[in-house]
Amino acid sequence: VGRFYLPFGLNLQTDTHGTLLQLSNDRNFGYERDWYAGFWGSLTADFNYDAYYMLGSGYAVSFKGQEGLAGLRVSLADRYRTEYGVEAGLAAIYGRRLSEHAVMRSPSVAATAGEDDVVSTVRAGLDARYTLPLPSGSLGFTAELSYGRDEFDAILTQLYQIEYLADRRQWALSAQYRRFWQDIDAAGSSGHKTDASIIGEATWFFRNDLSNAFLHSVRLNVERRLERQMGPDETVVSLQYYLYW
Repeated sequence: VGRFYLPFGLNLQTDTHGTLLQLSNDRNFGYERDWYAGFWGSLTADFNYDAYYMLGSGYAVSFKGQEGLAGLRVSLADRYRTEYGVEAGLAAIYGRRLSEHAVMRSPSVAATAGEDDVVSTVRAGLDARYTLPLPSGSLGFTAELSYGRDEFDAILTQLYQIEYLADRRQWALSAQYRRFWQDIDAAGSSGHKTDASIIGEATWFFRNDLSNAFLHSVRLNVERRLERQMGPDETVVSLQYYLYW
């Protein structure tokens, strides 16, 4: 019982607190953590499970008439990551949540939610990561795909990422392509809107523990926004100094 990452995608087994490159849940649901209660463990020697019932309010505890979200993720056992460098899972979320972030909603969702901002939500997703050890470091490939609906709008999200970490964990290079597509069906009309970006990131680590217990880094992040639901297509440059222990 508590506030944790949503049981959807790789967030459950990936700590992204030290990087500007985030996974897809924040854009997909409007938040990446929620308050919930549930169970997790091993189904068999090959598969794990995470089964929860979530409040559906995001970071803050809030009751505004939502019925909550039921979530289930079945993933490969931990030994596949340690022995083969493979992580993968299938996940589903269903229920009614609060959607108070206007930029996250299509016009039809905003109209249906009304003043209480309650939105019917269904998602199914596939996620995978493969880490390839190299003599000079490691190369990681990540993908997250999901499909579902918010009220009457079909939602499709895609995220692909490649990252290289040097063998002494002193520097890293990453690139990510992300896309959020929303089919709009409002007031008898139909169309679509898309947010898409390609992002590159270079990192220098002063300290980078394997456990992420101590992180000290400088990051240069460049995002080229290819398509936008709101606002212009533009290039955003970010410089991050990060210290965590």
